[in-house]
Amino acid sequence: MVKMASWILFIMGISTGSLAASKTPDIILYTIDYPPYTIVSGNKVNGIDVDVVKAAFSEVSINAEIQAAPWKRILKNIEHGRVVGTISCSRRQDRETFMIFSDPISEILQVAVMSEQVDDRSINERIDLKAYSVLAVEGWGVEKELTNNQIEYSTTPSMDSGLNAVVYRGAGVFYTGELVTKYRARQLGLLDKIKIKRLDDVMPNKLHLCLSRDYPGNEQLLTEFNKGLKAIMENGRYQEIYDRYLLKK
Repeated sequence: MVKMASWILFIMGISTGSLAASKTPDIILYTIDYPPYTIVSGNKVNGIDVDVVKAAFSEVSINAEIQAAPWKRILKNIEHGRVVGTISCSRRQDRETFMIFSDPISEILQVAVMSEQVDDRSINERIDLKAYSVLAVEGWGVEKELTNNQIEYSTTPSMDSGLNAVVYRGAGVFYTGELVTKYRARQLGLLDKIKIKRLDDVMPNKLHLCLSRDYPGNEQLLTEFNKGLKAIMENGRYQEIYDRYLLKK
């Protein structure tokens, strides 16, 4: 009740300064482990989207805390207006009835990953992958995408094994997500040993801050967040966050 009362005061514009100075979070959002967008390690939650969301809210003097929870529970609580919302969430028609969506905070884009020695000039569209030996992580959604486009592929058990296959074992193309590739390759010290090629006909899936339609004050909260997000994109903080996670150490 105390947190709700404080938030209502913020929306009314009464005590913005005192709220920003408080260590108690003004809002709590929930997420799952989805590196590098959200990274859950014990009780600590960070990651690209976590840092972006906190920085955007900070720009408009809102102290946001992000905690981990099971995805089904998060969705159910958002649907019933029990929690503020979640992050790293895609916009889908079946969610429109109980969620409102921010401007995009990040995106998931499937790309062709190969050894930096491979000539990639003939790879421009997804159909061009048919001329290569293609790898995909077993059980990931890209398997369905490749199958639907009649592209033959082999599976690999993990991101690490896929990266090692193209760098050290001469595998052709590893078809996987761009940011997760950059993040993991950086950790493995392989970022300068691979090249990443975006395909002209593969569109990104945008990720958003997704708020409950039924939680009090969320329409105004979304407006404030979008202001903060625009600010960090313009002042360089947004790019600084990406660089911290994805550039070589």
